[in-house]
Amino acid sequence: MAAAHRHHWDEQGLDLELKMSTDAADTNGLELKMSMDAADTNGEVVDDAAEMDKEMTSEANDAETNEIGKEEGKEVDDEDINGENEVEKVVDDTDNAADEIEKEADEIKNEADEIKNEADEIEKVDETDDELAEINERRKKKKNQSGAPVDLSIAEQTQMHESEDERKHLESVCRAYRQYGTFTMSQWSLWRHRIQQLHPETQSVLPDSLRPFSVESKARTERFHKAVVQNQFCLDLILKHAGMPNSQSNLKETWASSESVSKVSSVLKSLYRDWSIDGRAERDQCYQPLLEGTKQHLPVSTASRPPRLVVPGAGVGRLALELASLGYEVQGNEFSLHMLLASDFILNSGWTPERQLHINPWLLETQNIRENIDQIRSVAIPDVDPVFLLEVDNENAPEFSMAAGEFVSIYADPSQHEKWDGVVAAFFLDTAPCIVDYIRVIHSMLVEGGVLLSLGPLLYHWSGPPIRPDDGSFEGYFDRHAYLDPRYLQSVDVSWEDVKIVMENVGFDIVDEKFEMTADYTSNSKSMKPSRFECVYCVARKRPPS
Repeated sequence: MAAAHRHHWDEQGLDLELKMSTDAADTNGLELKMSMDAADTNGEVVDDAAEMDKEMTSEANDAETNEIGKEEGKEVDDEDINGENEVEKVVDDTDNAADEIEKEADEIKNEADEIKNEADEIEKVDETDDELAEINERRKKKKNQSGAPVDLSIAEQTQMHESEDERKHLESVCRAYRQYGTFTMSQWSLWRHRIQQLHPETQSVLPDSLRPFSVESKARTERFHKAVVQNQFCLDLILKHAGMPNSQSNLKETWASSESVSKVSSVLKSLYRDWSIDGRAERDQCYQPLLEGTKQHLPVSTASRPPRLVVPGAGVGRLALELASLGYEVQGNEFSLHMLLASDFILNSGWTPERQLHINPWLLETQNIRENIDQIRSVAIPDVDPVFLLEVDNENAPEFSMAAGEFVSIYADPSQHEKWDGVVAAFFLDTAPCIVDYIRVIHSMLVEGGVLLSLGPLLYHWSGPPIRPDDGSFEGYFDRHAYLDPRYLQSVDVSWEDVKIVMENVGFDIVDEKFEMTADYTSNSKSMKPSRFECVYCVARKRPPS
């Protein structure tokens, strides 16, 4: 984004209504729409029930023909009689299979009814309930006491103030949110189709839950489908909070890019990491060292005013809010609109540990799965009420805000020069096409004696493809990859040894450094290959000019 939006998330939602609209809560309608869309996107998917009906009809007709021949008095030999008995046996078996399918359909309907009932319960929240009314009143009071102005949501800001390109980008992100369920069910349908294409002898040794047309296979698909519905329900609530159409809006629109849908999946994983009890282990690995380091190197108690901190790459906001809860004045910064929509929702929509959502973050993960249930494992969010996490004196509450936009474009601005006491960065420095740019901007925005605290790996998100000898020249290499974002062709990957020298040359003193800080990142703890890094923790202080 071209401009920074100082967004006071903690001021949103003062008039929040807890009753959600029917279009957001009607998960039965969502089930139907996603099932239809998934079928449209994969014409090769076999309808198991329809196939079974076809077999049943054909075999029943054969049996009827045999009966007619018998009534006309045709002579039959022993072989024909045996054949007729076999047909009758097949018909009986088919009828039994039909009964099983009907029974399974009833079970599926019951599960769907349970989801609908859960949605209905949310719709029917009694806003006059004494306990709920008290919670809402306390939330409003806590927000009002800070005295900061109420801002529009990030979606509304983009629609009102940004360029046409930014508005188109917002719509493309929302489109990916809306279509997540259809994309995910399409992937599942493709997987099932590949199984159906296996040789019958291969299929014969598969578990019952993988064999085409089996009752167990249908039940497994329905469990996956239910998990998709839960995720889409959460995403629809995020869109509703942003004032944007959701998956039930019956829009005629183009398909989102696979890359954008993948980012929506990353949002779900980030919500798990930042706002679930299950994600606490990851937060302890990554956030706790930064929180302790901030208290050590920038103590609130000895400052005449709350130290001012920036948290770049803030994601869905937990680290920034944890720092604010310690009494710091904090501004989170995030470039991804996918993440900003979710952080706006989780910080301001009114969901609490008493009123949680359930999400299934790893549905699109198909590798290194130990048990089937691990892929559809559900987690509850949030684990804390974001408002009540700020247990500070409200009369002197420090400001907590979010700046939406690219880090360098915001903080390289002269208005940000020597404005901040600290930068607290988790898994951030390696997101730069050139890490030197980040280090120089951080140095310029810090006051003398200001501190950079960083924990993370050097994965280098923009690391580009290798050059080939037959590219002929650097120009040939660039021409071959002209379809890529230019940042993939500009990235400079350097070692931590090089990074430290850059920091010292720019004007930092390294005052603390720790290696082999193990930290998982949005990792399924049940995975056979967790997303795990051996990170470096670093504290660098801006030295006085010589």
